[in-house]
Amino acid sequence: MINENLLAFIWQQRVIQQFAITVDGKKVSIINPGTLNSNQGPDFINSQMIIDNTLWYGNVEIHVKSSDWFLHCHQLDANYANVICHVVWLNDATVCYLHGDAIPTIELSKLIPDFLLEKYNDMLSLSGFIACQNNISNVPKYIIFNMLETAFFESLETKLENIHTLSSNINNNFDELCYKLIIRNFGFRINNDAFEATADSLPQKFVRKYSDRANIVDALFFGQANMLNEHFKDDYPKLLFKEYKYFSKLLNIKPQISCRWKYMRIRPANFPCIRMSQCAAFMQKNFNGIDNFLTIDSLQDYYKLFGIPINDYWQNHIVFDKKTNTEDRRIGISSIDIILINTILPLIFFYGKAHNNELLCNRALSIFENISAENNKIIRQWKNLNVIPKNAMHSQALLYLKQKYCDNKFCLKCKIGAKILTD
Repeated sequence: MINENLLAFIWQQRVIQQFAITVDGKKVSIINPGTLNSNQGPDFINSQMIIDNTLWYGNVEIHVKSSDWFLHCHQLDANYANVICHVVWLNDATVCYLHGDAIPTIELSKLIPDFLLEKYNDMLSLSGFIACQNNISNVPKYIIFNMLETAFFESLETKLENIHTLSSNINNNFDELCYKLIIRNFGFRINNDAFEATADSLPQKFVRKYSDRANIVDALFFGQANMLNEHFKDDYPKLLFKEYKYFSKLLNIKPQISCRWKYMRIRPANFPCIRMSQCAAFMQKNFNGIDNFLTIDSLQDYYKLFGIPINDYWQNHIVFDKKTNTEDRRIGISSIDIILINTILPLIFFYGKAHNNELLCNRALSIFENISAENNKIIRQWKNLNVIPKNAMHSQALLYLKQKYCDNKFCLKCKIGAKILTD
């Protein structure tokens, strides 16, 4: 299947010989194919080539058919006035400059080896885990890990954009930003929205005001989460309901009702009540805004910060009024890792960039490298292909690579796919 993305890849990767011939027989020596342009204008900018012993410097436009030039109305667009070469799959029309001379045109259909098109079509038609799963074992490890570095920073940039959006909505208040992001992350994806709604309904100042009284903070979190009622049998939830009834009136706050809590197909350790208790305990005992994290440079210190005991009631309960086997319900290492990966470290990196503090950015990246690689279905499938992540930076990259590149068949934009197609 021939498309402009494939032709741009062929041009960028120099799949054709260094020397080519224009449709009117002129010899072309490609010095630099140029830089792929993601903005308005020609597909490649700052290209260099020698055409019949004359050095040309300018832009290159890519089309499947040369007549697409007119279909896209480039003849009316000044951005295309200095195109030095028109690269097409099929030359079916003559394209000229405004002064009448023909634009040098290279027809790729006569230059591209059949094996490349066969590889590309085979990859696009494969319905397995990833399009290159039959070939990735032949790709050198340094290329794979180079692509993982690219994917990681793209993934991080996506998180930074989301943080920036939230920050703009709360007047760039980093303490409030930190508060809302951490509480949201205690939803561990399944209940993120409900936790965020709870944070939106419970101002941070009230949590700080009663930070020396654990039962009140618990009551505020569970009450604002809309998890309390007057029909409980156990003493602890009865106490929380009583406290909440009083303090919600005193503080003039009402429970969140916009999001329902999800319990289906969730492990007991991830039940909303357990996560809410862990969240409330952290906010009551150890949260002090963004300052919490600006001096931490050790992964173990993060584990100590988050791994605090919760109310004893939850040692043998996962919901109110229903006993279970006794277990230590404090948040586990793998869950702390997820909070660090998805919230704390991107937030520290964001803060570092906002304050031109390279030390904070580097510290966040260093801790990323020290966190163990995640273990989930997608990562295990990568491991089956002998792509083994060394740390959380790599596993985050693999998750992003699968979602953004592999699932969309963006093989031409991937360094791994490029290597397979050009070998």
